[in-house]
Amino acid sequence: MGGRKLVFCVCRDITERKHTEAVLRENLFFRREAERIAKMGAWKVNVSAGSLYWTEGVYDILRAPSDYRPSLEDGLRFYDEESIPALRAALAAAATHGTPFLLESGLTTMDGRHIWTEVRGIGRVEEDGQAYVIGTFHDITARREQEAYTRLHLETLQLLAKDAPLVEVLESIVRLLESRNRDWIGSILMVTEDGAHLSCAAAPKMPEFFRQAVARVPIREGIGSCGTAVATRQKFYVEDVMTHPYWEEFRGLARDAGVRSCWSNPILSAQGEVLGALAVYRAKPALPGVAEIQAMDEVLNLAGLAIRKLRPEEALREREERFRDLVETSYDWIWEMDAEGRYTYASPRVARLLGHPPEEILGKTPFDLMPEAEAARARPVFAEILAARRPFTALERTHRHKDGRPVVLESSGAPVLGADGRLLGYRGMDRDVSERLRLEAQLRQAQKLEAVGQLAGGVAHDFNNILAAGMMHLGLLEMNQSLDAKTRAALKDLDRGMQRAATLTRQLLMFSRRSHLSVQPLDLDEVVANLLKMLGRIIGENIELRFQPRGRLPAVEADAGMLEQVVLNLVVNARDAMPLGGAITIDIEARDFASADPAAHPERRAGRFVRLSVADNGTGIDAETLKHIFEPFFTTKEVGKGSGLGLATVHGIVAQHKGWVEVETEPGRGSVFHVLLPALDASPVAAPARAEERPAVPGGRECVLVVEDDDSLREMVMVSLQLLGYEVHGAANGPAGVERWEALQGRVDLLLTDMVMTAGMNGMELIEKLREKNPRLPAIIASGYSSDMVKSGVPTLAGVRYLPKPFAIAALAELVRKSLSGE
Repeated sequence: MGGRKLVFCVCRDITERKHTEAVLRENLFFRREAERIAKMGAWKVNVSAGSLYWTEGVYDILRAPSDYRPSLEDGLRFYDEESIPALRAALAAAATHGTPFLLESGLTTMDGRHIWTEVRGIGRVEEDGQAYVIGTFHDITARREQEAYTRLHLETLQLLAKDAPLVEVLESIVRLLESRNRDWIGSILMVTEDGAHLSCAAAPKMPEFFRQAVARVPIREGIGSCGTAVATRQKFYVEDVMTHPYWEEFRGLARDAGVRSCWSNPILSAQGEVLGALAVYRAKPALPGVAEIQAMDEVLNLAGLAIRKLRPEEALREREERFRDLVETSYDWIWEMDAEGRYTYASPRVARLLGHPPEEILGKTPFDLMPEAEAARARPVFAEILAARRPFTALERTHRHKDGRPVVLESSGAPVLGADGRLLGYRGMDRDVSERLRLEAQLRQAQKLEAVGQLAGGVAHDFNNILAAGMMHLGLLEMNQSLDAKTRAALKDLDRGMQRAATLTRQLLMFSRRSHLSVQPLDLDEVVANLLKMLGRIIGENIELRFQPRGRLPAVEADAGMLEQVVLNLVVNARDAMPLGGAITIDIEARDFASADPAAHPERRAGRFVRLSVADNGTGIDAETLKHIFEPFFTTKEVGKGSGLGLATVHGIVAQHKGWVEVETEPGRGSVFHVLLPALDASPVAAPARAEERPAVPGGRECVLVVEDDDSLREMVMVSLQLLGYEVHGAANGPAGVERWEALQGRVDLLLTDMVMTAGMNGMELIEKLREKNPRLPAIIASGYSSDMVKSGVPTLAGVRYLPKPFAIAALAELVRKSLSGE
């Protein structure tokens, strides 16, 4: 300006910005340090895009390099294989519905360590409109190891309390020590009676040759680690046994056992007497740190307590201590009462069982803790026991928890008598058996259903043979062209009765799970929609049927016909519960379960399922009836109104499809039956159309060998085939069939055999025997158990066809003709 150069400067106050940056750096530092100290990190997932973001804490836990950028699939591959389905389901539910989740899973880090993690997550939609799942990732390996240690510690205390053999107790102590580190090998050596040697008392992971070699180690400084520790009464740690002079004579033994370091600790009594040595061996040179020394110190007192049990002079003191510890830590409630039946002592366990601290129990009687009806029942029982002064065991009685719920206790006790024989009171223990009784009831119900199922299957098998013979007779009669109209009408009625009997047999087989499934991916919405018109006719005009397809449901792998049977039976059952009319609602939805729920729903398991629900607003079901609803032939309907097989059939079909049934009901408030079936990833297909009944086919002139152990059925099959023009020969069992084949000298064109027969040869074995002579022999195998056919491979065996019992002449003739023609 004016020929002069000027410099313009702009100054800006950035103090606030610098302060903000410093705060951010400090916050970031604190967050990173917090994650490192807590062994925790955070993550963010876009499930639809498959993207994954980790904070530094996750990288640290997984030992991953900072430039590693994993996808969602890469992240899932860290986890144990069995944990991945639950993680996928939880992420999907969180992304779709915002459902929070908490999962504990095992995984393998990048450096090969196996750890346990706690993963928490929740879904949310962010400003970009995308659905994300965010959460935390916590290394809980230390907690899990501590839980395992605590469990083993309690088990060891229980062994001590119940006077288990000393070797068993010491081995439990060694395992407790080894649980602190996977590569530790522990051992306990005891001072022998002569006081000059050590003997190996427990070393469950050590090779047998090593245990035998140290069976009598001299107690002297310079003789190994344990001999030195006991002789000096000091801890003695050897970093490398291959170079330490005290291990010179044991180096070959150590090399064979894979031992490189040994840390020995003298086991001392409370009075300072040396009882033995506790040692830790490792496969690499090492010295213990503070944590390792503390871990060994924790079990030294236990080892000393166990060894002191053998010392006669301490027996009384140890017994008193042991029983005090037993009472205070026992799983059972230990109690004492006076001669009046009032509690004078209650162990702390009562607070867990009944919700009352021990001090609230003192002065009360057992009847004060029972419901009124139970107290009235129990008083005379206890009065008799007190009067007889006799002990009692496993006496079940229902108590009332402080929160009001019932608790079933199993009580055992013995009388306490004075020196003069006077009754001073009783001493005993109570155990909570509520869960055991519930499980026993479930087991009895399952066993009952299984036994009834086997019986139903056996009945159905024999009934099928009877029905088949009857249907064959009926078929022969219908072939008579000279019958008048009245007789033909009677035969039609008889045929309808036969068909009802056949339906009953099929239901028995479904309940007993002996029927074969023809499964394919199906859409339950479509299955129900195809049934609506028929269901409307069945339920009547005074009942409203509600169903609204949800669409986009996962497929289920199922037999369409059997699922239709399930829906039909549930709807009919709902209709019968509303004699004055009402509404039936059918609903289908996908359900995800993160874990099993054995308490409320014993059959429920983790995974994704499709739930079909049939609800009514009818009479409901009382608790006693609910116990029996899936039993065959159990019905609350009047005689002639129901077979009692509807719900039994539902139960059998659903079980065959690897699903289960849940019931929600209350008298006067209706019922909801939930059928849960495993969901598939595959797309559903349309349910197959039902085949129309075909007319009977012509006969033929070929030679047919019929092998059937039911005389009546065999005779009827032979007569029917002879009327159709075939040359027919019969045999009562497999061996007789082979003899008949030999007699016919290979003229047999077709074998028709039963599957299950007497004389030690079934239908499949007979086919195999005859095909040794004629490999191309066509065969038909008949059975009422289609599941037996599947197990035997009949549906996939070339030239072998399956004929389900019972069958009519038309079905028999058609299959025989197809088999002979090779269609």
